Amino acid sequence: MLELTCIGNLGSDSTRVEWMGNKFLSFNIGVTERRRNEKKEKIESTKWVSCTMAYSEVFEKYLKKGKKVFVRGNLKVKEWEKDGKKGVDIGIRVNDIIFL
Repeated sequence: MLELTCIGNLGSDSTRVEWMGNKFLSFNIGVTERRRNEKKEKIESTKWVSCTMAYSEVFEKYLKKGKKVFVRGNLKVKEWEKDGKKGVDIGIRVNDIIFL
């Protein structure tokens, strides 16, 4: 099992998803890395991580755009191809979440 932890901000409100009769919450968090290059210029890079967790009415109420959260869970990787371009999406099956 691979576990992933991230701290970031929600890119949009969470959405309720149903799959095979089970309810889940789905949301994306932006994880921003700030650093300086060799010329001492500031560089920011944001990666988006898709998150899925068991449905909770309470969490649905608070998982709103812009909220800062810490999430930990199992890594999920999805390869894709569209219009001749290939890529990989990174995701987390959330086990723990803390509002920051």
